[in-house]
Amino acid sequence: VGFVEEKEKAALLGESDVFVLPSQHENFGIAVLEALACGRPVVLTKEVQLSGFAAEHSLGVISGDSPEALASAIVEALDDDMLATRCRDQGAGLVARYFSVEIVGRQLMDMYRFSLDHIPA
Repeated sequence: VGFVEEKEKAALLGESDVFVLPSQHENFGIAVLEALACGRPVVLTKEVQLSGFAAEHSLGVISGDSPEALASAIVEALDDDMLATRCRDQGAGLVARYFSVEIVGRQLMDMYRFSLDHIPA
């Protein structure tokens, strides 16, 4: 699909059944949070940094990186009605709880304060 604006992105996510992000190296994966905030399950490879968050909160399927493993994970996610319900009911709240501007801003401020208090000699 390529780049899409916010309204179109929300519409596309709202029409989807799952969000899939296979990657050999994904430093964060903001699109994963966008999908979860829309209540969609995710299928991720373990190299996506947010795969641990998705696994910890049972919000998706973590796949191996082969085409066969990815296809199997997608089918697993599509067939899992409990996963879809959990993501719809809890996804947005968990994203807000851990990744809101206020939460991340507070964590950054704490990190910067710690750095200032521990300047190497």
